[in-house]
Amino acid sequence: MFPKKRWLQSVQDPGILGVPEDAIQAFTDELLQYKPHIRSIRIPDSFFRWVKMHAPASIQKWFFGMFGGQPDNTLLVPLGGGWVFGLELEHKSAKGRLHGKQRHHDWRIARSTTAAELAIDDLEAMAERVKAWLQHTQQEK
Repeated sequence: MFPKKRWLQSVQDPGILGVPEDAIQAFTDELLQYKPHIRSIRIPDSFFRWVKMHAPASIQKWFFGMFGGQPDNTLLVPLGGGWVFGLELEHKSAKGRLHGKQRHHDWRIARSTTAAELAIDDLEAMAERVKAWLQHTQQEK
């Protein structure tokens, strides 16, 4: 009936508006299109909702037991020689909280588009360092 915002708070208050999780995910998807060397594993939230609404209880139990609590994105950078460097990136709005199984993991959390971009840039930088280290150790053998 009434809006959820507090009447005395400004509309510009970032605690109320913030960046919605869907917008951060859309930004990340678009950014990853420009970085084809980064692979992304993602089960869309819409599929989780579909399973919750339409699948039989036994399928729901199996599906959420296997895939529930997974991060929004698992980003992988192939390093060569069968090695892969990865980052689990979870998107949350300004007031979003981790739930259930998510609390037990140490993931990178992006609460804005800038944080998502920094996480991906950090992934690239770390992957380059690990790749250089792998090449160095292989040359020593």
